[in-house]
Amino acid sequence: VERDRMLFGEDSLYWRTRILAEFPEQETGALFSLKDLLEVQELERDPTQPVEAGFDPSSSRSESHSVIVFRQGPCAYRLELIEASNLMQMAEKANQLLLQEGAERVKVDAIGLAAGVADRLAELAGSFYEVLPVRGSEKSVAGYSNLRTEMWVKFAELVKKGQAGGPVFRDRRVIKDLLTIELEITPSGKLALSKKVTGRTQFDFGDALVYAFWNPGGVSELREIVSPGLKPLVIPKTESPFRNYERPW
Repeated sequence: VERDRMLFGEDSLYWRTRILAEFPEQETGALFSLKDLLEVQELERDPTQPVEAGFDPSSSRSESHSVIVFRQGPCAYRLELIEASNLMQMAEKANQLLLQEGAERVKVDAIGLAAGVADRLAELAGSFYEVLPVRGSEKSVAGYSNLRTEMWVKFAELVKKGQAGGPVFRDRRVIKDLLTIELEITPSGKLALSKKVTGRTQFDFGDALVYAFWNPGGVSELREIVSPGLKPLVIPKTESPFRNYERPW
């Protein structure tokens, strides 16, 4: 109980419903209900589907860990914390996990210092897996304030339909992120993740999970970048990790 008090706080939805047994099960503006999260925890892996991953590298040098989540079909089955002393070591440890799991694709946050991790991971990937950089602040389709909001909303829809779940949803750190995130309406009428929440909290576990389930498009939307001494890297047209990057070749 004390552990949950420290992790979630006494004003959280988790504390009120799971510890105090109070209602309601969902906050106004919340993307997820505790009921939905509990119902999808038993989803199993689909062996006919490829293994994909979502990777949220540390966004600052002061943070020592990053989060990577693996999923196969509807099941998020593995979550790992990556402890590293620098960005290159972080990318190398992530590469080892991706090869170990036989992942075919990884979606990785590529904003700020994390862009360096995405660059290095693309170099390490070779032809073993695709590296798809994610920049949540970029524009999205109509109705969403940015790409990150669209990703979270569409992921929430998968959870509500029972199309996303698995053992990772039992992790209290994941539950905390999913129950904390909220939506708001901007003055222009678009959906946005609430700034009063995202402005004071990091959602490393939630973001990594959302990335794992994000489908940015088919192979037709990708192109190959080939450079001397490197195998082809398959990356999105509009989200190249080499943008504004001095090419060593």
